Amino acid sequence: MLRVLIVDDHPATRVGVQRIFGRDAPDIGIEEASGGREALERIRTQDHWSLVLLDLVLPGFSGFEALHEIKHLRPDLPVLVFSMHTDGPFVLRALQEGASGYLTKDCPPEELIKAVRKVAGGGSYIMTELTALLIDRLQAPADRPLHEQLSSRELEVMRLLAGGTSLREVGRQLCVSESTVSTYRTRILRKLQLANNAQITRYVLDNHLD
Repeated sequence: MLRVLIVDDHPATRVGVQRIFGRDAPDIGIEEASGGREALERIRTQDHWSLVLLDLVLPGFSGFEALHEIKHLRPDLPVLVFSMHTDGPFVLRALQEGASGYLTKDCPPEELIKAVRKVAGGGSYIMTELTALLIDRLQAPADRPLHEQLSSRELEVMRLLAGGTSLREVGRQLCVSESTVSTYRTRILRKLQLANNAQITRYVLDNHLD
């Protein structure tokens, strides 16, 4: 039996995945972790996992940070990203950090099962809808957008600020101090050559990062 650890902070997603596999793929066992730190603790103490099904946007300890640590702890443990985000920076960063595949949460149940089987078996899986996006990115290395300089956490902070979220609320959502968020904001402005939050919002909209 394949043993899959789903890492997602939304109970409805975890329950939905459990039901899909329980109904259509009973040979695949699903266990749950509600965040990155919980997932890492389970991976440290248990070695029966066949695959990690990982969301990227997690509170406190982001999915990117979790992915990096998982590949450090267990380089041979496959990770399949299961995210709502389809924009290029998220997909490319996930693959660069060692993910073996990328699916969006609106995929059909049968595609989720197919992807899990393929990645758990040592293969890779990228949704067809994302393939053209990746090819376009990789074929234009001299025209990289500025936001590809951002770290995973800076990218998260940028999206929240662009949505009008205050520094204090960003800190609350990411479980960091307001001063830390302010430091991230300063780095974002410098790397993107911007002056204020209004320009961050315009940049996010112009580059379809919302």
